[in-house]
Amino acid sequence: MSGKRKIVDNSKKAGIGKKKLAKQQNDLSKRLLDMISEGGGGGETEAPAKRINPLVGTKIQKGSSLDVQRELLRTEEELLRLEEEDAKLEEVEGRYRDSHRIEFLEPLPHQERFLEFIREGKKTVLIVGANQIGKTVICANMGGAFSLGCKAPWDGSGLFPSDFARNNGGRGVIGRIICQDWEKAARDTIVPKLKEWLPVGSYETHKNNVGVEHEFIFPKTGSKFTILTYKEDTKSHEGWTGDWVHADEPPPRDKYIANRRGLVARNGTFTMAMTAISEPWILDEIVLEPDISTGVVADIPISANRYLTEEAIRIFESSLSEDEKVARIQGGWLQLTGRVWKGFNPAVHVVDDFEIPPDWPVGFEIDFHLNTPHAVSFCAVDKYDRYFICEEIWDNCGSEELADACIKLKQKNSWRMKYGEIDALSKGDTSYIRNRYGVAEDSFTMIQKRLAKFQVRLGVGSKDEKSYIKAVETRLRGPNGMPTLFIFRSCVNTIKQVQRWAYDDDGKPKDDGHFPECIGRFTQSGLKYRPMNNDMPKESDNVSPLLFGLRRSPGEMRAVV
Repeated sequence: MSGKRKIVDNSKKAGIGKKKLAKQQNDLSKRLLDMISEGGGGGETEAPAKRINPLVGTKIQKGSSLDVQRELLRTEEELLRLEEEDAKLEEVEGRYRDSHRIEFLEPLPHQERFLEFIREGKKTVLIVGANQIGKTVICANMGGAFSLGCKAPWDGSGLFPSDFARNNGGRGVIGRIICQDWEKAARDTIVPKLKEWLPVGSYETHKNNVGVEHEFIFPKTGSKFTILTYKEDTKSHEGWTGDWVHADEPPPRDKYIANRRGLVARNGTFTMAMTAISEPWILDEIVLEPDISTGVVADIPISANRYLTEEAIRIFESSLSEDEKVARIQGGWLQLTGRVWKGFNPAVHVVDDFEIPPDWPVGFEIDFHLNTPHAVSFCAVDKYDRYFICEEIWDNCGSEELADACIKLKQKNSWRMKYGEIDALSKGDTSYIRNRYGVAEDSFTMIQKRLAKFQVRLGVGSKDEKSYIKAVETRLRGPNGMPTLFIFRSCVNTIKQVQRWAYDDDGKPKDDGHFPECIGRFTQSGLKYRPMNNDMPKESDNVSPLLFGLRRSPGEMRAVV
């Protein structure tokens, strides 16, 4: 029998033995108490006075019969023997737990959600959070589960990283762990954590030319994984085929692509555990543009690790700058420090697409550009004054093409769309032509004429940036904590820009917030719900008949009509 098998058997025996000992101890203690309560009266010889039983806390009373005293002493000796045996069994169980920690893992909620994404078949899975939330621990246990037959030893559930692993019964699984360097990340952090959690005797290791145990082989399952670092040339990361890759802290993009390429043949999984203080491409390309095969557990604060004390966290936090606290304490993205709309939460404000009811008014805002793509945002409003950003256009095109695209969406979706706005730049984009060749129509005029054929009015959007930034933040929070602004999941560019829009070093919003600007203008346009039978309101409503649901002051009406 192998050493590992003996440990397992001994542990099982220890568990059974402890239950048996507990019953025997209880029975003997009860018997001892009964004898003491019944004993008394004459005997051949008196026992020593006030002898204390260390296990049951009773006393052998002077005057007990000799037979009772002898029985008491024998019972006490048996209890002591059982206590010694119990201590030995606890020692065996303790040694087993120490050498098989992976079997006793109790994942924290964020760790469990990370593993659940893998069970669901996600192929890119991230856990993004503060320092000390157990990222390396879950890496070690996940890699162990993959290599020990694709079954989580702590709860027995299946955990397959690839189609190959599932079809092959969890055998022959090949993986990689990639990290920052050999000295600190691999040798001092990852390897010790692997050896702390993996079952003793279940694996063999091989060292590389710098003396680090970089290869872990599991003879029983025929599986293995290797450790590589970001210091190696990108070519050394290519030319392999595997089932899983785990990045401990954010990898450079070229290393990610090289390793991702090796997962294609087996439809494998790429996982990352990171504190977001570097490699902003991950935020832009993976998190803010998620594929259906991506799962992200993000914004995990350091307090999520219930094993840390408040005092230890306080001491660590006191050594950090305010910007560093965003990533290292709060678990957020350092790249999003200074975000304009901090209240935006994709889990709350991003909703699945649905068909807009025909009675909901739909407005649009055009952020017009000369060199970059035009940004057009469409917003529907329901009878509860909730805004739904339901469509977007992000395209380089001519002015008339842009108008046609808006009309096409109106007709395709049967939208109740009567009014939209464009920024003032569209009125001056032909000045250079006018100076050289004479009269020329600007983009505003061309778009306005095109839309008018379909009974759609065009106005000029607000430039009051401070007001609409505040108005949007208010809608994100909503009255009584109920948001009144949502974005359809299909509006990927809108979601990305809203999350990335931040203040520059001078405290001004950066000029890359094209869709955020459109959203802000909706709050200033007067877009609101009116029943369809009010499409032709009275003069007293201060509303132009062509604007149907867009309330304006008399002065604003004169400017538009």
